[in-house]
Amino acid sequence: MLDKALEQTWNRTSTYLERAYALVASSNEIVRTLSEEYKKYLDHNEFGLALDTLETIGEQIGPPVEYWSHLEIAALEMGLSNRAADIRSKILEALDQTDLH
Repeated sequence: MLDKALEQTWNRTSTYLERAYALVASSNEIVRTLSEEYKKYLDHNEFGLALDTLETIGEQIGPPVEYWSHLEIAALEMGLSNRAADIRSKILEALDQTDLH
């Protein structure tokens, strides 16, 4: 049986990953191609691999800032502070792009 705290962390992480995915779920062929892979990882609690897949999607399609914010929080939930910092830089890049338009 899972430790209650670990289960809660997994639930929060899954929620943030799913929120990010929902923002791009039907946006284009790249997303549709990687969706099966993402869902497989999520179903098997392979949150790091799910995060990798969502990062790949994001790098290909240029999603909204909110997408990256969800991924940053998911990385923090997993204790991946270096990954969260990398994602934070993507948030800042997306904000810069928004300011240019």
